[in-house]
Amino acid sequence: MATNWNAVLNNTNNFNDVLAILKKLLALMGDLSTLDSSEVLLRIDEIINSSVADFNEKQIQAFKDLKEAIEVASAAGAGENGWIDTLVLTLTGENLREFNKKTISTLDCIDDLATTLPWPGRTVNVRSVIKDKHLGGGTFVFSADSSKVPDGYIVVAANGGNWVKITVAFPTIDDFGGLGDDPNYDDADAFIRCALSPYTGSNIYLANRQVEYRINKQVDCKGKGIVGGGFSRQNATAYAMNSLKVRPGDYSNSNTLLNNVAFINVGAEVRDLQLVSEGVSENISGLKVDGYNFTLSNANISGFYNQVYLSNATVSFRVQNLMSISASNAGFYIADVDSKQSTTAYFDNCSWQWGKYPVLFAKEAYQCVFNNIILEYMQFGLTAGIWSNCSFNAIWAEQTRDGVARDWLVNTSYQQTFNCITNNLYIRTPWLNRADTTALAVSDNIGGVVIDKSRITLGGATGAKIQLSPSGLATLFANWYGGTNRRLLITTQPTATDSNYKTPIYINAPNGELYFANQDETSVSSVVFKRVIGATAANAPYVASDSWTKKIRKWNTYNHEVSKVGRFIAPMMLTYDVTFTTQQNNAGWSISKESTGVYRLQRDSGVTTELANPHIEVSGIFAGTGLGSGDVILPPTLQAIEAYDGSWSAYRVAAGVKLFFKNLSGALVDPMRFSVSFTLESGI
Repeated sequence: MATNWNAVLNNTNNFNDVLAILKKLLALMGDLSTLDSSEVLLRIDEIINSSVADFNEKQIQAFKDLKEAIEVASAAGAGENGWIDTLVLTLTGENLREFNKKTISTLDCIDDLATTLPWPGRTVNVRSVIKDKHLGGGTFVFSADSSKVPDGYIVVAANGGNWVKITVAFPTIDDFGGLGDDPNYDDADAFIRCALSPYTGSNIYLANRQVEYRINKQVDCKGKGIVGGGFSRQNATAYAMNSLKVRPGDYSNSNTLLNNVAFINVGAEVRDLQLVSEGVSENISGLKVDGYNFTLSNANISGFYNQVYLSNATVSFRVQNLMSISASNAGFYIADVDSKQSTTAYFDNCSWQWGKYPVLFAKEAYQCVFNNIILEYMQFGLTAGIWSNCSFNAIWAEQTRDGVARDWLVNTSYQQTFNCITNNLYIRTPWLNRADTTALAVSDNIGGVVIDKSRITLGGATGAKIQLSPSGLATLFANWYGGTNRRLLITTQPTATDSNYKTPIYINAPNGELYFANQDETSVSSVVFKRVIGATAANAPYVASDSWTKKIRKWNTYNHEVSKVGRFIAPMMLTYDVTFTTQQNNAGWSISKESTGVYRLQRDSGVTTELANPHIEVSGIFAGTGLGSGDVILPPTLQAIEAYDGSWSAYRVAAGVKLFFKNLSGALVDPMRFSVSFTLESGI
């Protein structure tokens, strides 16, 4: 009986059934080698009828082609040397590949691979990872000699080998069952499977499509980074383009360092990501990363307790192009639980808004750089236990979250900031600015160099501060800062040891004028000059004073605290003249006439200043009137005016002296003019 091909093919379930029939047919064809062509065809019909109950109509053409091929081959004389290799190609090697090119099946989901009959090189299309979702599908090829470890999604285990996905440049979350955009679906498992797969490289990739992935439980990234589909603005429209959202769920972990964190063990790179807290409690953090050799770039993070959390210290830690908003505790919290001291953390082009801390180092921070930073409506500024050798450039701070005045840069351990460089600041109230180049230093001064407001200041961490401005060089020491360091020191290097060359200080006044003022050009306080003039009795440098007033100058030539020998005091001088309407007054001292031939030298009334064993000299005596008569007037004799009872007789201390002028006959006479030179003390 001839084979009813339509009946066979209409009732075949799939091509696996056809293949099974074909294999059986070929195995039996060795028995046909002694038959002629008509007998071969008859025998084929008998074999098929006995082996097949039903066939699918969609597969009828395959067997029609086979029957026609046999008829054509028979007419051409085939079968003389047997039928197996001459009539039908053996399904191995190149023959199998040629056959498979024309026989690619399509499966609904990746689970269907488990029930698909494999053979080497067989190719199938999978519509979707999850049935009817149309995401993550691709082309799989069966490999019998595959040594790859199955992960169930990129490499799927099968009998005798593996199905290997060949249509993916780099896998994304979609390849592991990620859906996104379904508020009732948890994409966390897809992230976990992607992290566990050995075929996802160093990063977990979000699909490059409009999607919002959501997770409801903690994801262990197994040391792999996260790469999103780009970042945009902080609003719902931007998040809908491509984002990763963390929803309320179970983020617990028995390890306290990993507890209440959405993504743990994140690898060395996070970029092009929009990470959003969607209704999770304020004690859930976003990313747990390692502080060593980590890079975060082009990221937009919203919400969370700590948006990025590090349990260790930083080393070569890089953050750039960051938008952060609404961190309940910190945008970056560096716990440094082992007190290793954070170093080389670089933040560039970062903006923090409406949060508590932008960056919080629980311990010290060394050689860290903050460049192009925006702080808006933050509760606290950049914070560390100690800042040392750090750089802060182009810092914008505008409004605190609660309106309370706070420093934009804070160090919590002993309030110390050492050897830092700060440049180009825009610090608006109510933010406080310890780096202000126009203000006095404070107890928690920013130590280092500050360049701002057309000024440069050099400061220590404990109150020292020197300013260079367009108008000159000045000190801005804290009010309480004292000791020998409270000075403006201008010095050169010591004498060269090899050449014995000296390096002097030159002050060249091009206009021939050199001014010494006190504090500013409006001050009338006198200036005191001091210089080292030798050794004290203890062989220490003695700094002698050289003081000036309008009417007196005095300087020391030896340490007067040890001995008065050698001390010089310039005398005061007064001239009395009968023609003066008002007699001269020098530092309160003046000469007045008491009676004929009797004159008084003393301070103005109401103020008593003592003369202690003074030097007094009277000269320049004029007699008569006009040009002077030339009459003889003897040098005056003196009488002490006691400061107190017995002051002169016992101690040679006087409140002044009287001068008695007489002629040769001994009569008191008035001179027309005379001068008195005196010192307040003799120096002996």
